[in-house]
Amino acid sequence: MVEHLLLGMENLLLGMENLLLGMENLLLGMENLVLGTKNLVLGTENLVLGMENLLLGMENLVLGMENLLLGMENLVLGMENLLLGMENLVLGTENLLLGMENLVLGMENLVLGTENLLLGMENLLLGMENLVLGTEDSAGMYGGSQREAAGGL
Repeated sequence: MVEHLLLGMENLLLGMENLLLGMENLLLGMENLVLGTKNLVLGTENLVLGMENLLLGMENLVLGMENLLLGMENLVLGMENLLLGMENLVLGTENLLLGMENLVLGMENLVLGTENLLLGMENLLLGMENLVLGTEDSAGMYGGSQREAAGGL
């Protein structure tokens, strides 16, 4: 059994059964796979591909650059996203998501809640079970539960 596989330069790896390929990464945990540069990963069973990502949690997938993820069972694809929660999917750039079971596709959105679907840019969504399609100019801010809104995408 191989405890670790480490290829690259200036990496720090502590834990068990990790794979780390790249430069200037810090990996603390178990059963993680990290490929890239300047990533910080603390946790178990995470996959990180990219640069300058910070991940704290379990069973997450991060592909991209400069993302911050704290939680469990999340998927982040993109750049400069901040995600805190469980079972979320974020695809895009500069989104902030706090909650559970949300799907966010777009740019510069803020989502606080549970089971929301947001496709668009520059929206503020608060609540649960909402569907938002559009941009700030046409979709705006949403709160509450079980609401739908569509804007000018």
